[in-house]
Amino acid sequence: MSEEVRKAAETARKSAERARLAAEVAREAADESRRALDEARRISEMLRRKSEHERVASEQTRRADEARFDQAVRQAVREQSEVSAEMRVAAQAFGANPVVGQAGEARAAGPRARRKRS
Repeated sequence: MSEEVRKAAETARKSAERARLAAEVAREAADESRRALDEARRISEMLRRKSEHERVASEQTRRADEARFDQAVRQAVREQSEVSAEMRVAAQAFGANPVVGQAGEARAAGPRARRKRS
């Protein structure tokens, strides 16, 4: 084999070795990228699930608060109605003027009369 052919073969072998090493580095980089992407997907899914769980818990809390508020309003209306009824009974028991006790009801029954202008 001539010296030139041997040098060319050695150069080709070194070039092939560098290409193999570069391919190995690229493969390792691709594997690392895949692992990082898988980890990002795992974290993203975990956060999505946690977010969904928090949304459900928040909605349950909102509904419970709304139910308590509605119940409190109904209770307040009942108590106000009872107080009004007790006040009517007390007013009648103490001889209050029945017209005064029903003044609001009498006004609502008919239209208001117009005042004459001077």
